[in-house]
Amino acid sequence: MPSSLRTLTEILIDARKISSQLNHRYLGVEHLMLALLRTPNTVVHTLIQKQSVSPDYIANLIEQKIGVGSASILWSGLPYTPRTQVILNIAHDLALESERCYNDIHELDLLLAILMEKDSLIVRILHRAGLDTESLMNHASV
Repeated sequence: MPSSLRTLTEILIDARKISSQLNHRYLGVEHLMLALLRTPNTVVHTLIQKQSVSPDYIANLIEQKIGVGSASILWSGLPYTPRTQVILNIAHDLALESERCYNDIHELDLLLAILMEKDSLIVRILHRAGLDTESLMNHASV
């Protein structure tokens, strides 16, 4: 596994770029997951590959599901969806439980927070791709 974990700030920057590329005017959990999947040689990327599933395949499934938005701009900025805010709060709590501060949220905290929502779009897509999310959670929480 890679020795350093991506920080929340790095992931949010990538997620904002992805959201903009898809002409979405919000930052959703799907964009966070795409940011986790689209960066090679990360811990999340490696954990998924260990289950013999391509992170690119999962990213493509997510993109197919969420589609591309309209090119027209209704307002500036990319507000978080309510679900994204919940996921970020859960990731914050996970960092605190690990005796790290808010500024030390990393990719595994975010992955665990996303996976904790057992019936979310992301988890359904991961199951459809053949991933064992319970095993993924166990490996991510080590």
